[in-house]
Amino acid sequence: MQVTCAGQECPVKVANVSVSGLKYLGHLPADVGDMVRFTVLGFQITARIARLEDGGGALAFERQLSPVQLSTLRQHRAIPAGY
Repeated sequence: MQVTCAGQECPVKVANVSVSGLKYLGHLPADVGDMVRFTVLGFQITARIARLEDGGGALAFERQLSPVQLSTLRQHRAIPAGY
């Protein structure tokens, strides 16, 4: 999945998704609290970096996702980073 962060498109792999956010694997050039965005089914989703870990981190969604958006993100877990 591509995430826009600090004006850059960054590939990350979705590791886990919940109604409040997602855990990702990869590097985002930002700090905890910074805003990021990505697109799901043509809708732009905004989130804040909630946690940074070695090799990844967690995002907290700014707004609740629809069930279809949530299901689509869960499918991203099986897609390699960068696609």
